[in-house]
Amino acid sequence: MGYLIKKTEEVAIFCAFTFKNLEFYHKVLQKIIKNYGNVVLESELYNFSEVTKYYDKEMGSPLYKKIVGFERTMQLQGLHKIKIETNELEQEFSQKSMRTVNIDPGYITEAKVVLFSTKDFFHRIYLGDNIFGEITLYYKSKEGYKTFPWTFPDYKKDEVLIFFNEFRNWYRKILGRNRKKSLFLI
Repeated sequence: MGYLIKKTEEVAIFCAFTFKNLEFYHKVLQKIIKNYGNVVLESELYNFSEVTKYYDKEMGSPLYKKIVGFERTMQLQGLHKIKIETNELEQEFSQKSMRTVNIDPGYITEAKVVLFSTKDFFHRIYLGDNIFGEITLYYKSKEGYKTFPWTFPDYKKDEVLIFFNEFRNWYRKILGRNRKKSLFLI
């Protein structure tokens, strides 16, 4: 007799936006809201150029970043296609073949924060359509989300961890999990 495979729960969607100009951020955000629902939570705006200069040559400096959680939850099947959609939005808002906004989409569960990427690396798993998934943070009971050695430096910032813990609290309410314990906690 075989074991039943359980259906996965829907996950909560977020996007991290890197930009120089708030106007482009707001325009892109409005398009994303149409697909993923209203904004549930926004991180504090922070100076991304203080963390890394990785995008400065393409996008200018100083660059800022904001992470936004959306109200629509989604099944995991095919979810990686969000990265394809956000890459198309980046192209749509490019000027002179240079991006004005970088969009890094991902999702949260009670146990983890996952980012989508077009780049392969040892800690990323292929999901389909040339998109990879990276577990960026994991949840530890009574401590909140924790980092890995490969976690991007800005995702180690207190304000980012606070954002994801608050977004997780919202997500748990949506799932109807207002109880203290979860099956997914370490």
